[in-house]
Parts: sequence; C-alpha cells; structure tokens
Amino acid sequence: MIVEHCKSQVPYEAIGFLVGKDYRWLGKKYVEVVGSIRGKTKASEVRVEFDDGVMGEIVAELRQRYPGRLVVGWYHSHPGYGCFMSPTDIETQRSCFREPHHVALVVDPVQELIEFFKLQGDGQTYRPASFGEVTSAYPQITQEPGVILCPHCNASVSPMTLYCSMCGARMRPDA
Repeated sequence: MIVEHCKSQVPYEAIGFLVGKDYRWLGKKYVEVVGSIRGKTKASEVRVEFDDGVMGEIVAELRQRYPGRLVVGWYHSHPGYGCFMSPTDIETQRSCFREPHHVALVVDPVQELIEFFKLQGDGQTYRPASFGEVTSAYPQITQEPGVILCPHCNASVSPMTLYCSMCGARMRPDA
C-alpha cells in the first residue's frame, strides 16, 4: 500500500504515517509496522507536507482503523533520487519522531528502492534500520509477527520490502 501510494504520486513526493506497535525484548526496542495512514498534502518533486487541518482526520482514522496501535514513524518518497535522509528529513525525524522506536521509511518509487532509517544517538546523523537486527542478534527467534524470512540470509524482512536490507537480495521478483 505504501509503495503504491508513492508510485501514484510520481513525479511528486508522497508522505504518510506508519502505524503499529513498539516492543521491548531483552532490553532492545523494535517496532512492528501493520499499516499506514495518509492525508491531503501539498507536494512538489522535492518537497511534501500535510495540508493544514488534516491531523484531526489522521487521528480519527488511526483510532477507527487501528485501535490500540500508535504512530511508529513516517514514510515519504524521493522519486528518482534514491533512499537517504535529507537535512529536512533529519530535522523532521528529530522534531516530530523522537521516541527510540520511531523509524523513517524512504521510498524511491522510480528506482524501486525502499529503506528504513533511525537517527543515531547524536540526533544529527542516521543509519539504516534493519528488519534483521533482532534475529541476527538472537538466532533462536525465527520470525516476528508481520515479517517474512529472506530465502538468501534468513533475515526478517517486511512483506512489502523489495530488497533485503541485510544481504541486498531482491525479495519480490513480481514487484
């Protein structure tokens, strides 16, 4: 749904919220993303923002469609520019998504790239956030809810992922 939303907005950027639940296991936090919410936006090829007054609609949709879930991050697209966090993206993450479990998802619908990111402890730099972090550190876990295993390296990845963030293997040849 997220990738399709981003593709439908090309050549303009798209934006939305990631919905799910945060978990703690052996002292480490991680998230399960179960859905997304989008709203009316103002967008160009290099910038996107929500329209004024749309947040009330987004909160209502969160409560109605995803009871008991919370916003665990945000997504946006860089159509044709690759997956990275721009200075504006970093500032958005730092000011609006400060919790340790918050993630940013960047989609390049033109190059068919998708990548999750988290801010580093300094709040100025970022790193890729891997679905395989928990399973690599604790191999006794075979699979978290809402994920699939990469057939090449056995890392846990999202079913919507085009490429495994651990080994780079293409996950969905039909995508």
